[in-house]
Amino acid sequence: MAFFAELIITVVKMVFLMAVAVLGVKAGHALRVRKEKK
Repeated sequence: MAFFAELIITVVKMVFLMAVAVLGVKAGHALRVRKEKK
């Protein structure tokens, strides 16, 4: 059971990191576009 819990935690961490990375890239791209428009 402990192994199963660790596996779930690991998967959640990976998904969370991926989501943060995607949001970071989108935010960076949006900032770049805004700067270019100005």
